[in-house]
Amino acid sequence: MLNYTNEPVSVIKYSFSSKIMAYVLEYNFNKDDLVNLIKDYDKHDEDIQSLIVEQSIKNCELIVIKQKTDIADNLLNKLFISEKLGENKKIDLFIQALPYKYMHVSERRQALKSMQLDEFNKIWNRGTPKIKCCEDYSRLLLALKEQGLIQDFCVDNKQEKYYRITKRNG
Repeated sequence: MLNYTNEPVSVIKYSFSSKIMAYVLEYNFNKDDLVNLIKDYDKHDEDIQSLIVEQSIKNCELIVIKQKTDIADNLLNKLFISEKLGENKKIDLFIQALPYKYMHVSERRQALKSMQLDEFNKIWNRGTPKIKCCEDYSRLLLALKEQGLIQDFCVDNKQEKYYRITKRNG
């Protein structure tokens, strides 16, 4: 029956078997389901989870994180390590999740490492981070500043291709 329609079908409204749910997620995905799927990611089997990851990547702009329970931690980690999701989208997700999931330093470090942004971890370690000047990194540094995780940042006068970060006191 699903072969005869191109219309989106909700997997949230109806109780489908895993096999039918997988088919619907692949061929008749209803974007309105994304909110519930990303929240309940851990409740699904591995095949469904991989399809949720794929739909999350395709529809990343629809993901809104306004509280801790809006997205499963395991899904967010999968998105951060995915090569199919651009760095700018990963940074967008990190910024949204920052106040709810990454205020503890070890969780923040792991997320930045997963995103291959290891240079940012030097902010909370000894040493001077060499963070290149670009719009995405500026947005990330601004979010860190707004959350009180750094004091300030600006273009380095000595090395104009990099930011100079003022670490938080204490």
